[in-house]
Amino acid sequence: MKTRTLILNIVMAAEVKTLSIQDIISVCELFDVKANSVRVNVQRLTSDRLLSCVHRGLYQLGPAAKLMANQLSEWRNALQRIVPWRGDWLGVHCGSLGRTDRKALKNRERALFLNGFKELDRSLYIRPNNLIGGLDTVKIRLESMGLENGAIHLKISDFEPAVKSGIPGLWNFSDLNSGYTKSTTTLQNWLNQYESLEIQEAARQSFMLGNEAIRQMIYDPLLPEEWINGTARQAFIEILKEFDNTGHSIWRTVLENAEVTT
Repeated sequence: MKTRTLILNIVMAAEVKTLSIQDIISVCELFDVKANSVRVNVQRLTSDRLLSCVHRGLYQLGPAAKLMANQLSEWRNALQRIVPWRGDWLGVHCGSLGRTDRKALKNRERALFLNGFKELDRSLYIRPNNLIGGLDTVKIRLESMGLENGAIHLKISDFEPAVKSGIPGLWNFSDLNSGYTKSTTTLQNWLNQYESLEIQEAARQSFMLGNEAIRQMIYDPLLPEEWINGTARQAFIEILKEFDNTGHSIWRTVLENAEVTT
């Protein structure tokens, strides 16, 4: 993990609104990141408005990172966004948007990917229409995440058989299902033994494992249960919630200890 990503994740994960530079340095030391590298990257993050210096040596999330933080926190309620699927589809056609603006293209593709859309044909992206609010809500969400206003949003009732038969292959159901099971086992095994670890090592491991598992949930396409193992997905998110609560408790202790020693 890059140092700037680590720092940003640390500030996002902190339950307090601000962290001192010494707190950030102390936490980064658990990942073998030197103090000078932390200071340089904190300054760069501040220049990029991803962090804000609210007082000398005291930092919080900057305006450019707050939307990102809100999106990252949505994983806890992800399954509440799913509704029964009636076999229809949501589509986004991006043919009029162009592909020469690399930043716009990157933001567009990220927004579509994070919302489970796959490219069926050039510039036409689709997903099952099983998200709460349907077309209007998904359109607002996509645009808030970087999709340009000129995209055409569609609700598609059906496809011709030759096309329809190939659509499920756009997503890898096997990888999704095995990912749920594997991650549930990994997190449960860690919860069963973490109390035997030194607090600093428990904090480091919980951060790394939690970051990977939350990333997995954020990138989950939220497909209908007709296609994936809904029970395994539910089990994964429930153990992830327990893991996240435990990790926050460990990090509170680590940060409290850091404050005492500085």
